[in-house]
Amino acid sequence: MGIYACYKEINGEKIEEMLCEANKKSEENEIAVVLEKSEKCSLDKLWDGLHCLLTGVSATHLLKGNLLSEAVMGRELWPHESDISFVFPERTAEIAAALNEFNLEEALNAFSPEHFYEEHVYPNIWLRDDKEDLKQELQMAFKVLKNFYNTMAKKQKGVMVVIG
Repeated sequence: MGIYACYKEINGEKIEEMLCEANKKSEENEIAVVLEKSEKCSLDKLWDGLHCLLTGVSATHLLKGNLLSEAVMGRELWPHESDISFVFPERTAEIAAALNEFNLEEALNAFSPEHFYEEHVYPNIWLRDDKEDLKQELQMAFKVLKNFYNTMAKKQKGVMVVIG
């Protein structure tokens, strides 16, 4: 089993409520409710690779204030849980705009599996798998994430990011 990234729709009030209630025993139930009842997308194991494609570095080097980094990793960390973060609804439109402006073709042309390997990008597939296949997978992951953020921006919803 590996580490996967999943992105869930959540409204701003629910984020505030969950952050305020973080120390109560019901937190696991609250997360389960959000996961069940929301629109979602998954990047599977390509979340760190997409982060590196978008920013040039692994997600282990979280870039605070960088919209493209936040698109993959979220912005507000869930207290006591390093694998859950949030993006408030006000920020989803900014992230969607940054993803819409990102030059994917240019990034894929510059894609270097060696750079991903040197950055220790998860998972360790960058030198093992075919470069063209990796580019296609990264392209698909980007499109899925971009479409999801555009939908959330239109709906004025936030995003819960779960990486684990």
